[in-house]
Amino acid sequence: MARLGGNTRTLKQVELRENDAVRLQRMPSIFTQPTDEGKGYYILPPIRYPDGKFYMKIGHSERWELVVHTEEEVRDWFRSKGNPEAIMTRPPLDLLPGVTPVSVHRDACVTVKTPTRQLYVDMVTTSLGVALGGNGWSAKSCDEIGRMAAKMILKGQWDYDLPAAQFRVRWAAGQQKPKL
Repeated sequence: MARLGGNTRTLKQVELRENDAVRLQRMPSIFTQPTDEGKGYYILPPIRYPDGKFYMKIGHSERWELVVHTEEEVRDWFRSKGNPEAIMTRPPLDLLPGVTPVSVHRDACVTVKTPTRQLYVDMVTTSLGVALGGNGWSAKSCDEIGRMAAKMILKGQWDYDLPAAQFRVRWAAGQQKPKL
């Protein structure tokens, strides 16, 4: 398949009271462009996690990313809980007046970037479909990406109102599409 790189991200999970989570449930995903210092972030609407608590996920721009190449590097990164310097304190929460976090936890994430910086959602054989290469900005749209991929896989062909060519896997030079 096309070459992909793993890039580290640090995020914070902001635990919210249920009344704040309900109030912010319909908020859009927020993404800011990095400043000259490379500081930018995204904020996702709160969701209920398996522990029954509500969390809002806040992540940073590419400024603190590292490239991980091996399984061991990825495991070490996840065990580290991320880079403490990458966690912003108040600024993103200032966009949400009246929100007082119950707790804040740092966590690690790894994103996959494609050479084209385009998400790949494609049937790579007649019976195998893929959705990969979120490029660090797909968390905000992962539900819809999942629907798009599921429809494609269930039907065995593209079935969405955006052009299939926009999401095709771009194979590395000299690589051929597998035949399974």
